[in-house]
Amino acid sequence: MRLRWVGDSRDYVKWDCVLENAKGRFVFYVPMLRRSVDPECKHSEVQMHFDQRKDLKQFAELFRGDFSVLEFQDREYSKRDAEGYFRLVIEELRRLQRSHHVLVFIDPDTGIEPESGAKNEHLRNEDLRSVWKALNSGDKLIVYQHASRTPGWKERHLNRAAEILETEFAPDKHLYSDETLAKDVCFLVLEKPKS
Repeated sequence: MRLRWVGDSRDYVKWDCVLENAKGRFVFYVPMLRRSVDPECKHSEVQMHFDQRKDLKQFAELFRGDFSVLEFQDREYSKRDAEGYFRLVIEELRRLQRSHHVLVFIDPDTGIEPESGAKNEHLRNEDLRSVWKALNSGDKLIVYQHASRTPGWKERHLNRAAEILETEFAPDKHLYSDETLAKDVCFLVLEKPKS
């Protein structure tokens, strides 16, 4: 997830999806923030001017305070540190679950790890599994997914998530998109079933 894209048309779809699914749940936003991949301006003060105005906590206003964001001032997401990063995600999730049903929204650059393997822009399979495993019955998990270049990409990514999590998901219930606003993104909306 990159600050430079906060506020583009994908954000309309992204936050519509989260707001629609948040009913009765505390929203825990997990941006897999990567600042260094953005091209640098010739003048660092120009980049800082815009980046400092992109506050990821601003989304709390949509949820009347039932919102937190995993944000590090001095740390970016990288595959090298994914295990430590998601250990902190699970710790915070467990803390929130003591008093709330939770919706976890994971926001990588491009989506879940493809069969060819994860890069920094992907949510690794094992991290998807660990968050899913930590969810309580009735909690939800939403994952940002960018389009791939082949037809049927939305269903294919949903099926891939189902395979990774060893469960079944139906496209009519577990995919969210809005072709009029952003044709190249969808969201996997996964609810932990009651045991």
